Amino acid sequence: MFRFKQNETIHEYVSKFQDLLSQTELSISELEKRFFFQNGLREETAWKIKEESPSTLQDAIEIASNFEFAHYSGKHPRAPAKGSQG
Repeated sequence: MFRFKQNETIHEYVSKFQDLLSQTELSISELEKRFFFQNGLREETAWKIKEESPSTLQDAIEIASNFEFAHYSGKHPRAPAKGSQG
């Protein structure tokens, strides 16, 4: 789970993360779930969750979803074009 990183929309990341959780046989606390979820997010989204300090994974998912839809319209942020001059 430490290597699981967001490379897609927040909706896809949440779905894959929840699938991964359902496949594990380990007992994982709510705090650990939230940590793993936050750790794999884009840096800006992870910071938003840190600021809000949610108590549950579901709260963290809602914060991340709202943040990404507000900032990225639910899409992966585009990297600036290399070599472009302003």
